[in-house]
Amino acid sequence: MSRFRWVSTIAPRFCSGTQILTPAGPRFIEELAVGNLVRTADGEALPLLRVRATRLSPRHLYICPHRCSVRIWTGAFVARYL
Repeated sequence: MSRFRWVSTIAPRFCSGTQILTPAGPRFIEELAVGNLVRTADGEALPLLRVRATRLSPRHLYICPHRCSVRIWTGAFVARYL
């Protein structure tokens, strides 16, 4: 039996400034490093196995929109007046 198990096969993307829950409380994504414990969706604390950062320019995001962390379509928000 392996001591490792796969938690997810999807690598999430987070914008700078995102807070991640750790056993010591929330920490900014920029502060995390390999080996730091983070809470999973089921509440378990597991170490980070890999940390990677990529800076994407607006031009790159225009060419490769699938790399956007959050995509808000035109007309998604409608102004409402009370």
